[in-house]
Amino acid sequence: MSTIQRVAIENVTPEQVKKWEKQFGEVKLLEVFDKFETVIEEDGTETEVGVGESKKCYLKKPSRAQAKMAFLNNTTKSGQLDMISPGEILIRSCTLSIDPELETDKNYFKIALLASKYLNEVMGFI
Repeated sequence: MSTIQRVAIENVTPEQVKKWEKQFGEVKLLEVFDKFETVIEEDGTETEVGVGESKKCYLKKPSRAQAKMAFLNNTTKSGQLDMISPGEILIRSCTLSIDPELETDKNYFKIALLASKYLNEVMGFI
């Protein structure tokens, strides 16, 4: 598996994203917000929406092998569902650019959970 040369988050431009899309196909932007507001939809359902400044991570779409490796790590040894490990694998293998603050202990689990959700989208589960 080849290593991806990461781009510093402050150097990511719309042109860079287009270049990645040409090179890798789909590019997914994950954002972590510190603040949320509740928005009431027309049908009455409530949705949490991130507001204010966000920390960003760009992932390329995982290859079949990367998705399989991540998906196979979705349970612990005791058989419990593990929502963090699949995201960690995607972050290690598919990150094109990430805000350094997302790699700290405080924020790492947030981005790993978003990456796990993205894996479910890629696999067709949601």
